[in-house]
Amino acid sequence: MRSRSAGSFGREVVQVEELHVRNYRALRDVTLCDIPGFAVLVGRPGAGKSTLLDVLGFLGDAVTGSVTEAISKRGGFDSIVSRGQVGPVSVSVSYRDKTGRVLKYSIKCAKTEQSVVQVRESLEHARDESEDMTGGGIKHPSPFEVVQTEDSVIYQATPKQGEYRLLKQNGLEVTSMAESEHSTPVAMASSELYGLLCSTHLSDIRTDQMRSQIPARYSSHLSSTGGNLAQVAYFLQHRHPDTLREIISDYRFQSANISDIKTEQTATGNLRMRFREYSLKEWFDASHVSDGMLRTLAHLVVLNDPRPHSLLLVKDPERGIDPWSIVQVVEDLRSYSSMNGQAFIETHSCDFLNWAKLEEIYYFTKRKGFSTVRCVAESELLHRLHENGDLPGTLWYSGLLEGAELYWSE
Repeated sequence: MRSRSAGSFGREVVQVEELHVRNYRALRDVTLCDIPGFAVLVGRPGAGKSTLLDVLGFLGDAVTGSVTEAISKRGGFDSIVSRGQVGPVSVSVSYRDKTGRVLKYSIKCAKTEQSVVQVRESLEHARDESEDMTGGGIKHPSPFEVVQTEDSVIYQATPKQGEYRLLKQNGLEVTSMAESEHSTPVAMASSELYGLLCSTHLSDIRTDQMRSQIPARYSSHLSSTGGNLAQVAYFLQHRHPDTLREIISDYRFQSANISDIKTEQTATGNLRMRFREYSLKEWFDASHVSDGMLRTLAHLVVLNDPRPHSLLLVKDPERGIDPWSIVQVVEDLRSYSSMNGQAFIETHSCDFLNWAKLEEIYYFTKRKGFSTVRCVAESELLHRLHENGDLPGTLWYSGLLEGAELYWSE
């Protein structure tokens, strides 16, 4: 896979170092600390792994649209609040800005007696309160705090009154600051967080739509399910041919027989993908390509996106991949995260987990209907077993990830 610098498009990409979630579906109260650039989520089905990915997707939808839209997309407030709880639903992310300062950004959503969703948004800085972040000589204990309902801002405290304004109804202040032309430290810190969250992408590849002909037009990014694969390949073929050649080169290495790929426009104005094998001269349609090979191609398209996603969320990348190729998938994703931003991976594969480091693995369990999450590296027992040669996937298969909860380091 060809790696690209995150700053190659004029933006610095930060990483989420800590994530705290309260009252979001099964995540009633969970905290992930010291999150690496490549984080692997494991646990039994229903333990909360997908929910955590959805929390990050929720933040991305909120900063690019609005909190109201992000909640509506998920079925409304009552659909996201934890069972038996009234709220508020809160998500906090801690990140480090370019100067090394740690900031904490939080969104809290609550439902009023009038069934109106109220949003409280804040950005806090772990700093000396005498420090000036406004650039105007005014000192405040926090960069900003905003409280708004669906139709109005009811309270707003910013470092400098009138310096910032909401650019769109229901829009978040962090988005307004990021899109402003201000160069104050708080605006720059907001821009760094926005740069991470606005480029969130969920990859949950399904092959049921990949074999169908779709309208001939360009798509610059692969959709979450990969249904527009032909349109993205068409876009790369005409706008980024070097990138497509890189993808085909990697595809040849990982596939059994495929030697070339192209996308054609049909007489009816649709697109179809065509493939060719080493041993055959004739081109053939995607209907003759296996699910595993289509998923591999979609995986490579995501990782070689000309404008890479800063926050990549991947569900079950091992689906349809043979065990010998899984190590390449792991290394590709780890390399992507080190160069382009951050990756959160949900997996159900012991083979995938065998290639992960203990500090990269977060184990999810469910107790009394709600999730708990711990980093596997926190367990002294698992450290000892790993040092003695036991691989993480083997420990998981043996039930020791769950059993080691009794021996977590305090």
